[in-house]
Amino acid sequence: RSGRIRELWEESRKVKSKTPLRLVSERPRDDTVEKSAQIAADNDNFKTAYARLTKDTPVARIDDRLLKHLQQLFPPAVRPSSTTTRSKNRTQNRKKIHFLPSKLIDNILHLKKGKAPGIQVDSLDVFIKLAQRCKRSTAKGTPPLARNLASLFSAVANGEIPESAQHCLR
Repeated sequence: RSGRIRELWEESRKVKSKTPLRLVSERPRDDTVEKSAQIAADNDNFKTAYARLTKDTPVARIDDRLLKHLQQLFPPAVRPSSTTTRSKNRTQNRKKIHFLPSKLIDNILHLKKGKAPGIQVDSLDVFIKLAQRCKRSTAKGTPPLARNLASLFSAVANGEIPESAQHCLR
């Protein structure tokens, strides 16, 4: 269809959406849907059976009679209380997250790389490359790069990034 934009546009204008009422009226008989779903289930194709049973589920029309039942499903609104400032002790008493270098490197190496399109680079790709470099040099003990990566991830998880480095992680 390359180069035939006008033809494609005119074809798209011919599409007519069905109203919920029309969808309900054109729905196939329940016994034929159930039979075809049963055949799929008998052949151990449960995904197809489920799809056949739920594909033609009509769109529920919401009128005044249904609206009050729907409104009862939601809990009452929470009224805003007076604003209180949190004390600094609350964040200081929180248990800190600490990543072990060996576990962090193993977990990073199990992630999929190449998520960024084209010549763009994803930060995940950079961390995978660094983890591969750490894995090659683990025969000599835990490399400083692995310890630095673990401390970086721990600092991010605990919200302890220095002000001077925050612009690099945005």
